[in-house]
Amino acid sequence: MDIKEDEEENLWSRKIFDFSGIADRLDLVADNTCSWLEISLILTSGIGFMMFSLILIYIVYRLSTKG
Repeated sequence: MDIKEDEEENLWSRKIFDFSGIADRLDLVADNTCSWLEISLILTSGIGFMMFSLILIYIVYRLSTKG
């Protein structure tokens, strides 16, 4: 019974992370757990990239409307 439950948990964790493949690339899933530090790292890197993109778009917009 324990083996079946472990397989179900493993499949469930794969379903959660399978849509992006981030866990496979960064090797975040160890023993079917993903720590809050790793989750926050992914989120903050995504937010940082979005902020960088917005600042870059704003600079291009300001330069194009200046002339």
